Parts: sequence; C-alpha cells; structure tokens
Amino acid sequence: MNRETFRRTACGFLALCLVFLYSGCGPKQEDTDLKGEGLNGIAIDSVYEGTKAEQAFGKLFRTDTVSGGEKCYNYFSDQNEVSVSVRDQKVTALYSEWLLHLNGKTVTKRGISNTSSLDEIIRAYGKNYIRVDFNNQMGEEDHYVIRYQDSKDRIGLTFRFLKGETSDCDITVQKY
Repeated sequence: MNRETFRRTACGFLALCLVFLYSGCGPKQEDTDLKGEGLNGIAIDSVYEGTKAEQAFGKLFRTDTVSGGEKCYNYFSDQNEVSVSVRDQKVTALYSEWLLHLNGKTVTKRGISNTSSLDEIIRAYGKNYIRVDFNNQMGEEDHYVIRYQDSKDRIGLTFRFLKGETSDCDITVQKY
C-alpha cells in the first residue's frame, strides 16, 4: 500500500468510526475505563509533540489539514504506520494500520498490538465491547470492528479485523 492510499484509508476509517460508532447510531454498551489510552505512549488528550511522536512511530512523511483546522500527521517506519490527529495542540485520534510487512510494534496502553488476537484483546479490555459488521461498505473489504468506549472521558477504542480473521487488526483510539 502506498502512502497516499494509507493516508486516505486512515482518515476515512477515523471519520467512519467517529460518525457511526460514537454518534449514537450504534448499539448501546457498557463503559470501559480508557483514560490515558493511546499508542506507543502517546495518549489521547496529551499535548502533541512532534519529536516524541517520531520516537514513538517513525519518520513524519506527510501532514494534512482536515476540517476545522485539525491536523493529521502521518508517520512511517519499518515497524509502524500511524496517523495522529491533532486539534488545538491536543492529540484527538491515533490510527495504526496492520500491514503484512510490519511486525506489530504499535501497542496500546494495555499491551495490545496490531498482531494481537481477538482473545488477547478481550483479556486486556474485557467483555464490554460491541461488534459491528461491515459488508462491502464504500468499496472496502468485508470487515468487522470491536469497539470499546469510555463515555466519561469520551474516548473510543476500535479494533478492525477483516471478515473471518481473529488476529492482525487496525487499531484506532480517538476522542469523540
């Protein structure tokens, strides 16, 4: 996957998660404490620091401005491909895409990586999740997402798997 395709996929997936999963359109669910959640030590609501993000995710290869002045910083290394969304200097979203040539070095606060299994995710975050299936949505491959939410801190955590898979997932953490 080239960088432009990754950027479009990352930003599109973040938007899809925010609109559908956290707008009240999805099923009701119990909360999971996600305060301080993030990827590779970069937490949602933390102050964005470019140097710290490069240490966590690799080289900055593209910056985009999205709606409302929000910035999307895209990082790449031989171990990570991560998008960081920032508004008013605060991290609002982190998206890590699973790629065959990368080896799962992007991890959540509880140690879950892109190569973790569904069972490992449930052991780490519990059973207060909702599963949503997507079939041929916007030309994407059939997939499902496992979503956790913290309505007190307004943080969502989503793991996206291809249909039929129980390991190798995309990870999104975002403020909603």
